[in-house]
Amino acid sequence: ERNGAEPGEGDLVLFDVSKKEAAVPQTNFKKMIRKLRTEVQCGINKEPLTAERLREAKLVVFAGPREPFSGEEFEAMKEYIDAGGSILIMIGQGGEARYPTNV
Repeated sequence: ERNGAEPGEGDLVLFDVSKKEAAVPQTNFKKMIRKLRTEVQCGINKEPLTAERLREAKLVVFAGPREPFSGEEFEAMKEYIDAGGSILIMIGQGGEARYPTNV
């Protein structure tokens, strides 16, 4: 069990699909994941974000979230970033006006 240590000690790149992302890892990032797996582990998150889940990852990727994040999820992401974690959020052309998210 992890005890609040640095994010990503296990070198996990976590792709989130909990917000009905426009791009999904299994199809849109297949080649990238294949290359990443030579250096790091890749995982998929389907559940609401928690600080514990985020701490497992070195990088968390959001590929076009289409649902809003809860206050608890934003707090978990802030805690993760403050502890040194990295987040990549991609959103399509048109930004929040086109995608119903609150990033």
